[in-house]
Amino acid sequence: MERITGNKRKLTISVKFFLMIFLFSSAAVISFSLFISTYFSRTLVEKEYASFQALSSSFLAQVENEIRVMDDVSVDIFYNTLVRERFTGFLEESENRVSNFSRMLDILVAINGPNFSLPIIALYSSEGEKIQMSTYSGVEYVNMSELDWTAAADRNRYKKVLTMPYQQKVKLPSQSVRPFYISLYRSLRDIDGDDMGYIETSQYAKKIFSSIITYQRRVDPNLKVYVFSREGDLIFPYNDETIGSDLQEFYFGSADAGGSTGEYVNPVTGSRELIYGETSFYTDWTYICSQDINRVLLPVRNASRILIYATIVLFFAVTIISLLLSRSITRPIRDLHRKFHSTSIETLSGDRKMIRSSYGELNDLNDAFHLMSEKLKKSMDDLIHSRQRETESRFLALQSQINPHFYYNSLSSIMVLTEENRNEEVLQYCDALSQFMRYSAHNQPGTVSLSTELEYAEKYLYCMKVRYQSSLNYSVHIDDDLRNLQIPKLIIQPLVENAAKYGTNCTPPWNIEISAFGNPEGWTISVKDSGPGFSEESLKEFGERTKDRDSAGIGRQEEENLGLINVYYRWKIFSGESFRFDIKSGRGGSTVTIGQKKKETTF
Repeated sequence: MERITGNKRKLTISVKFFLMIFLFSSAAVISFSLFISTYFSRTLVEKEYASFQALSSSFLAQVENEIRVMDDVSVDIFYNTLVRERFTGFLEESENRVSNFSRMLDILVAINGPNFSLPIIALYSSEGEKIQMSTYSGVEYVNMSELDWTAAADRNRYKKVLTMPYQQKVKLPSQSVRPFYISLYRSLRDIDGDDMGYIETSQYAKKIFSSIITYQRRVDPNLKVYVFSREGDLIFPYNDETIGSDLQEFYFGSADAGGSTGEYVNPVTGSRELIYGETSFYTDWTYICSQDINRVLLPVRNASRILIYATIVLFFAVTIISLLLSRSITRPIRDLHRKFHSTSIETLSGDRKMIRSSYGELNDLNDAFHLMSEKLKKSMDDLIHSRQRETESRFLALQSQINPHFYYNSLSSIMVLTEENRNEEVLQYCDALSQFMRYSAHNQPGTVSLSTELEYAEKYLYCMKVRYQSSLNYSVHIDDDLRNLQIPKLIIQPLVENAAKYGTNCTPPWNIEISAFGNPEGWTISVKDSGPGFSEESLKEFGERTKDRDSAGIGRQEEENLGLINVYYRWKIFSGESFRFDIKSGRGGSTVTIGQKKKETTF
């Protein structure tokens, strides 16, 4: 059954339907994914930028709160009348200095609060006398001209002046340390409003910048935070960690007094950084937060990666759904096509087989096909039955050629083996005999594989071997490529029986060899024996009978060549133009060969 097609191969329904669903669904998935990716990426980027800005602003607020504590204590001292009175008395009354000093400390402790908010509070006179409240309180004299903050305090009258971080040695009971401090100064005036000295409030730099230090240590060590003075000097980090002048200028120059976030290229590393800069109007300090933009946008990239994976999964889901939908329509069509293509006279059947379809039109088409098959089968039954009877009659004629003496001799062999108590061999013999008899007695003609035909031929030879013992030897050789070759049933058995019958009419030992080989011209099956060979009369009679098919009657069972003639005609009908049949006979034995010629390919 040939498929009629045009010059160009057209797409099948399954391909068209699959492509239609797949392309439409894929376009929808891709469009949706691009929209979601663009929208959420922008949203997430803005969210991360806002989060980064909020974090930076929180650092500024927390640092400013610590500065305000210092400023509040300084203001409280500035407006405290008792402080001015006691400090004036301490400076003017030489006899009550100790008492005034003690009272001064009490007032400063009260102002500092019960939690001891500031580690150092000091009052300076214009002449250089210093009263200090700290871990070790006391009075000392300093050279005011050597202090670098006095000019700024005088210039900014009564306003605060903040210093850069500095180290000051502090003696503790067990050790001596040099922590970093930041001090706030402002002028101090007497009761009459005249300048009489200065106020100092100091705090540990570590406490002032504790929020930044804690975050860098526990949350994100890669976050860079810098604090610059109004002049661009680095305030934080305040310890030995320094940055080059190029970087310092780069970070300070990227700041915006109003507070802004931007992307910049680091001139040293070349990496892109997200930088937030804001200048405090309270301290005039500029706060810079810098982070590698890849780390800032890491959550965005993770979300994008998840979205990509989800899109891939959705894409495969769309592919599978499209394939299933297309198959739901094309599978029943393919079933019908396969059924139409495989239908022939030999496969016609009245059985109604349903197809896997939920579509009524396809089921109606399947019903119409079965109705046509039933009618065609009914009209062909008589012809097929007639051909079967003809084939069966020929097959039965061949079966009748099996020598009945073989069964008698087999029973005799069983009796001998039984008398000798060779029970195991009796079982094997009976098993081989029963299988051979079942195979030869089965009245169903047709084709079998070459390996099956040779299997039962070997069972026959095995029975003969048990009878003749060491006098008879046999061998079977077959190409593996020919084992599944289909041949008529009982086409080799008559040749083997003929070899066993007429090849033993001489002095033993007797040899029977079955071989099947392929060659460039086709393939052959040969049965060879070591007997005296065919007589000239037998070969002449065989040649005459095979000249005319009508003269080759099969009703004379006593004729020597009847089995060969039967095989000859059955093989000729089966092989057609590829028919090959040959007999060779001589003193060394006879060989009967059947086979088929290789079909020539024409273009």
